[in-house]
Amino acid sequence: MNTIYNNPAEWLKKPLVDRLEELRKINCTGPCGQSHSSFCKRDCENATLIEAIKLIKTIAKNNEIF
Repeated sequence: MNTIYNNPAEWLKKPLVDRLEELRKINCTGPCGQSHSSFCKRDCENATLIEAIKLIKTIAKNNEIF
């Protein structure tokens, strides 16, 4: 069940990387049936979130934060 919609307090307790991944899946994947510009925007958002998630995981793995 998606806590972002039905339980905001639980949503905020999830690790940041998990929340970002869930947002990416909700907003940036699957068929969109949208205009070309909307599709390109969504594709760029997806790529940006993937990059951010990888960077956060790398930093966390190296114990630089968290």
